[in-house]
Order: sequence, then C-alpha cells, then structure tokens
Amino acid sequence: MIILKKDFKQGIVSLKISLQEDLWYLSHIIAPEDKVTMNSERKIKISQGSDEATSVKRQMVVLTLNVEDVNYNSALQQLRLKGKIIECPDDVPKGSYHTFGVELNSSLTIQKKSWPNYLRDKLDESLKSNSKNILIVVFDREEAIISLVKQTNIEHLVNLTADVQKKDLQSNIGETIYSQIVKKVTEYLPQYNISNIIFASPSFWKQYLETILPQEIKSKSTFTTCSEVHKKVVSELLSRTELKSILESQRTASELEFVNLMLEKLEKNLISYGIQDISHSSQMGAISQLAVTEKFINKMREQNTYDSLDSILSKVDSSNGKIIFITSDEASKQVDGFGGIVGILRWNINQ
Repeated sequence: MIILKKDFKQGIVSLKISLQEDLWYLSHIIAPEDKVTMNSERKIKISQGSDEATSVKRQMVVLTLNVEDVNYNSALQQLRLKGKIIECPDDVPKGSYHTFGVELNSSLTIQKKSWPNYLRDKLDESLKSNSKNILIVVFDREEAIISLVKQTNIEHLVNLTADVQKKDLQSNIGETIYSQIVKKVTEYLPQYNISNIIFASPSFWKQYLETILPQEIKSKSTFTTCSEVHKKVVSELLSRTELKSILESQRTASELEFVNLMLEKLEKNLISYGIQDISHSSQMGAISQLAVTEKFINKMREQNTYDSLDSILSKVDSSNGKIIFITSDEASKQVDGFGGIVGILRWNINQ
C-alpha cells in the first residue's frame, strides 16, 4: 500500500493499492459511516432532446460514498464497498446506491470522524512488512530480473544478462545467468533481510538453477512459472497463490501466538469473551489484548450492530490495549469457539 496523503486531523487518508494483501488490511480499516472517494464506472443517462429517446452509457466518474457495507472475499481477492452517493457530478443522482470494486492499483481516499490508535497501527502495519522482505527472481537462460517486494512498493534491484551458446543449452551453465543469480541473491539476503524468495521462469529453466542453489537460498525458495522475463511479470506474481500463501503464513504465526497466550490466561481466569462480557471489561479498561475474528465482524455488520463493536474497539484502544484481527483458519477456530471475540485481561475482574 502506498500513502498518497495523510491528514489525521482532517480524518483523511489517500492511498493506492500496491499488493493484493492490501485489500485484507483495508477490509479492517474501512467501516460503516466512513466516506470513501474514488474513480468508478457508472451508468449515465444521456438525453438526446425532448423528441428523442434517452440513451445510457458507461463512463468513469469521481464519486464519494457514505459506506454502509464492507465485503472482502479472500478467495476472489476482491473488496467491495457499498453505500449511498453523497458527492458526485451533476448527471449522477445523489442519494442513489453504488458499489466500489477495490482492486490492485486502485486509488481511494478514506475519511473518518477519527483515526484511533488501533486503526493507525493497522495502517502502519500495511505499510511495512510484518516480517522480512520478499525477493522475486524472474529468469530464463539468458536474462534475469531481481526485484524486492515491500509493503510500500516494488523495487527492481538489478537486470542480469548472459551470452550463451544457442546450440548447447547446458553450455557454461555454472558460469552464466544461473551463477550470476546465485551471486546476487546471496548478496541480497543479509542486505535486505530476505525471508522468502520466489523464482519464476518459463519452461524448464528452473532445474538448472535449482541444482546449484546453496541450501541457505533453497530453504527460503518457492518455484513457479511465468510466460516471459519482464518487469510486468513481477507485478502479476503478486496476485498468485505463491506469494499469498507466504504472507498468510507470516500472519498466521502471530495469530497463533495470541491463541497460545489466550489458553494460558484461561487457566488463570484472565480472559473475557462474548460481546457482553467484553463490553463490560472494556468499560473497566481491563483488556490488554483483544482478538476479533472476521466471522464475528461480518456477523456484526450483517446484523447492523457494528456500532457496538466499534465502541468496544475504541474503548480498548483508549486504554492502550492491543487489537488483533484474526483471519487464519487455525486461530479462527480457537477464537470462534469463544464467540469470536476474546480479551486478555490485565487483572481478574471477578475477584
């Protein structure tokens, strides 16, 4: 995610979606009653005159919605924001409903009444990787492009080329593009704190590289295919399951840490769960960590009771509690077993 403008005093943040992962973050940042502005396609009625029929055409317009529904589909990697139009060109009916489809490379402006700390933290989390950086290497036998993927942007580090003998595919393999790749990746591992490497190549070129990879690199590597060696391929790979699974596994680890702590505190009677108990605990300022599952959030939205959840989140935030949104299957099962919302207590409120 790339921040284009940030003014918390005015409640405004403008941003651009740079990774598919950003859509997940936005689904937890945007809430009902937020105002969202972006370019969107809309049917516009064009009058041909008093004696002629009115025609309809689609055109791109800038609209502002008062958001009523936030829907994120992880399988389709799609974020949809539905609400009433409150700002629009003259030829668009104000007050009518519209849905924004937010996707990779979309730009939008979010305006909130306030940006509490937990939402600012979630925004910051989306701007800097939770763990380490990811390296993408797109290559064939003659050329390689090595790029660094960060939450804020994609940085193309180097283009490598090699002069190979066309008649013998394996000629000087260890001295050509493959050895150059190994040399550069070995250099970048400590320099950029790399946790995962994705190698993408057309056809069968990966087998030549794979055979000479040191174990240090191989243990961090995932191999996939691509149609050509080009910078645009790097962006295309960001929506592939290889990268998605890596990012999800990193977040899963932190969520399971909460689950382990939750079970530990359960034995000491230092957890609160269920919306009523959590509301009571939050009013007392007793919650040090609060976990909420996506299933629970969606339920509150469907029942039009999200305001009560938002009030709890604000109370926990104002008492310097940490808020965690749970998405992984394993952690969600555990937290959903306690009603979908669990708080770690600072003290035993029942004593």
